[in-house]
Amino acid sequence: MLSFVNGSYLGVDKFKNYSINYSAQEADYLLSKKKGAFVSVVAVVSVVKALKVQLEEFRKSKPGLSVRAIAKSSNVNRYFLHKILDEPAEKVTNLDFTQVLLLSKFLTNSTNIRDTIDQSTEEIRDLLLSTFNVDYSASFAQKKCCTFTDVNLEDFDIFIILLLASCNHVSLDVVKKALNEKAWEKIAYLESLGKISVLENGRVVTADGSFLHIPSDIRIRHLPEILRRYFSPSNFGKQRCFHGLFYQSINADALKKVHKLHLEFATKLNDLMDSEESKGSIPIFSGICLDSFVSIDQMELNEE
Repeated sequence: MLSFVNGSYLGVDKFKNYSINYSAQEADYLLSKKKGAFVSVVAVVSVVKALKVQLEEFRKSKPGLSVRAIAKSSNVNRYFLHKILDEPAEKVTNLDFTQVLLLSKFLTNSTNIRDTIDQSTEEIRDLLLSTFNVDYSASFAQKKCCTFTDVNLEDFDIFIILLLASCNHVSLDVVKKALNEKAWEKIAYLESLGKISVLENGRVVTADGSFLHIPSDIRIRHLPEILRRYFSPSNFGKQRCFHGLFYQSINADALKKVHKLHLEFATKLNDLMDSEESKGSIPIFSGICLDSFVSIDQMELNEE
């Protein structure tokens, strides 16, 4: 399993994406909910069935709309749509929760995470709440979350520029310092596309004030480059840099506890970084990863 947390720098949309891709057989073990319960395979099957009903009803209302067109309009990949429409719910072996959220957002015609969850069916709402931890008292919940599908997020420089712009407190000088000079032209390129704006005070922001949602595969792909470019071991011990590698052979019960510790720390870290008291001009990143060196079969997961 892999846990990666979006904080004020690496994804300000407040998503907490834990174990995005998983096998249905491992769902009871790997997917922990906010209050310590577990998402069951039965719940996952119910979500697939609910999405299929909604998607079929939508297609009936738009008989000329192809799956390809739905995928383009919703930013959901066609493979996921065909999986929901064509595969028996009980036989779905993996599910991308980001795709669930995007499809639900499209089907409910919502503009933000909170409204998507509120307008979804009970099965989908429960699953989304257990995966994307939404603070209903926060102002961000009412803002638009943008996936920037019409720009190349696989381009590392574009990815970094949009991340820093999403922080809303980062100056143009800081953005340039984070890039090499050859990449500066991409700032003008994104500005010409209307994706970012440079304010009179010199801060770089997303043009429409939206939060940047980063697909899990993009985050994971860029994490090694973020570490290579920006992580400096020489700063260790200066109250600005931390690193650690912890490894051991443990049992399934201990693994559950380790995973829970990661979730608890991630929640506290995200709340601190996103609080009004923490707002400032220093863009930082924090990555949290947990996995096993080998695959874990069901016997090991169920060991006492």
